[in-house]
Amino acid sequence: MKNFKLISIFVLLSTLVNFAYSQNSEMDIETVYYQVVAVNASNEEIIAESNIIEVHPSLNIYLPNTFTPNNDGLNDTFGPLGYGIKSMSFKIFDRWGNLLFETTNPKEQWDGTYNGKTLQSGTYVYLIEASGYEGQVFNKKGTVSLIKL
Repeated sequence: MKNFKLISIFVLLSTLVNFAYSQNSEMDIETVYYQVVAVNASNEEIIAESNIIEVHPSLNIYLPNTFTPNNDGLNDTFGPLGYGIKSMSFKIFDRWGNLLFETTNPKEQWDGTYNGKTLQSGTYVYLIEASGYEGQVFNKKGTVSLIKL
């Protein structure tokens, strides 16, 4: 069972009610789980495991156009930034089409190396194919500049 944050909502009507609730205007970037707990007039909780709802954020991906892998803690890696990624394929190529880096992990970034060696400043090609939890698709081919300072 997931850890739940308790949010109390009271509906004081005896008839069937449609109810919409928004915790805040922007959803957290992580998956959120909601469970509905009903309480009857005798203050008895009615809980059903089947009413747990899993809510994922919408697919949103950003790719910068430059990075500086110099270990200063700023823009040292390159890769997709965003949330709502269910699955993805991310690849980096040199100008001759040689594959330098690939991952399917949305949190893994390219550090500007190939076979453990730091690459020269230059322009590299990336290809990303990603899908979101609601069937959204994000496909993009572009370039990134690796700048050695």
